[in-house]
Amino acid sequence: TGGISGYIDKQVFGVKHIYGWPTTAELYHSGAYDPEGLLGCLTTALTCFLGLQCGRTLVDVKTTGGRIVRWLVWGVVCIGVGLGLGMSEVIPINKNLWSLSFAVLLSGMGFVMVTVFYVVIDVLKVWEGEPFRVVGMNSIAIYVLHGLLHGLFPFGFEHPPTHAWKLTENLIAITCWCIVAYFLYFKKIFIVL
Repeated sequence: TGGISGYIDKQVFGVKHIYGWPTTAELYHSGAYDPEGLLGCLTTALTCFLGLQCGRTLVDVKTTGGRIVRWLVWGVVCIGVGLGLGMSEVIPINKNLWSLSFAVLLSGMGFVMVTVFYVVIDVLKVWEGEPFRVVGMNSIAIYVLHGLLHGLFPFGFEHPPTHAWKLTENLIAITCWCIVAYFLYFKKIFIVL
C-alpha cells in the first residue's frame, strides 16, 4: 500500500516520521503510510491549480456561454484523463493514495458540478443553493465543531463496521450540522477568519 508514494516517503522520512494509523491499515494491513506524503503533495497542488482555473474562469470570462463551455471542456478533459489512467491500471483511481487519476477525475467532476450549479442557481435562478449556502456561511465553524464533536452522539456514534451503518451515521451527522448552521444563520452569527 502506498506504491511509489509510500516507498519515497519511507526512504526520505523514515517509518518513524510517517503517519502510523492510516485508513488503509485495517483493510490492507499497510502499516505506516501518509496519504499526504511527499509525492502526494504534487497531486494536491494539481487539484489546487485546477480549482484556481475554475475560479479564474468565473472572474476573467464575462459571458455565461463562455464560462459554461470552458468549465465543460475542462471537466470532460479531466474526466477522460482520470478514467483513462484509472482504467488502464497504470495509476489506479484511489482516494487513500490521492493518485493522479483520482485527483484529475474528481477535479473534472468538480468542473461539471460547478457548471450545473452555475446554470441552475445563477443563470436559470430556479434554486438559491439551500442548504449549501447557509452551511457555507459558517463552514469553518462547522468544520471545527465537527472535529471536536465527531465521536459524540448525534454527530457520531459507535456502530457495526458496515457501509449501511456508516451511511446512517453520516446522514444523521449532516442533518444535525445543517440544523446548527441554520440556527447560527437565523441568529445572525457568522464566524469568519
